Amino acid sequence: IELLNSKKKIYSYVESRMNLIAPNLTAIIGPEIAARLMGIAGGLKELSEMPSCNMQVLGVKRNILGGFASTVANMHQGMLGQTDIMINTPADLKQRAIRLLAAKCALAARIDSYMTTAQSNSAEGVRLREVIIKKIEKWQEPPPPKANKA
Repeated sequence: IELLNSKKKIYSYVESRMNLIAPNLTAIIGPEIAARLMGIAGGLKELSEMPSCNMQVLGVKRNILGGFASTVANMHQGMLGQTDIMINTPADLKQRAIRLLAAKCALAARIDSYMTTAQSNSAEGVRLREVIIKKIEKWQEPPPPKANKA
C-alpha cells in the first residue's frame, strides 16, 4: 500500500513537470498519458529510441479469453488509445489513427530528447497535433465523385 502511494506521488510529480521535460509530446497527447508512457518506457531517452510500432502497444493489458470478440476490441492500442484524439476518432479509422499518432509521438519524443531545456517549447508538438487532426478529418470526408467519360 505504501509502495502504491509513493508510485502515485511520483506519477503526479512527473505529470506536473511534463511541460518542461517533454513539451512536444505533452502538446500531442496530454501530460497524464505522456507521463505514463515515459514511466512504462523507462524515461524520455528510452522512449525516443523506441520505434513507433512498439510505442503504439505500450501499456496493452493482455486478456486471455480464448476466442471471444472482446479480446480483439482494443488490439494494438495501449496508452495512446486513451488520448482525446483517439476517443473522438470513429471506430473504422482507429487503426490508421493509432499508427499515425504513434508515429508523431515518436517524432515528438525524439525532438524532446535531443533538445536542451533552454530550447524547449511546444511549437513543433502543437503543429504535429494539428497535422494528426487534419489527416483524421480528411479520412472522414467522402471521396470525390467520379466523372463519367462519354
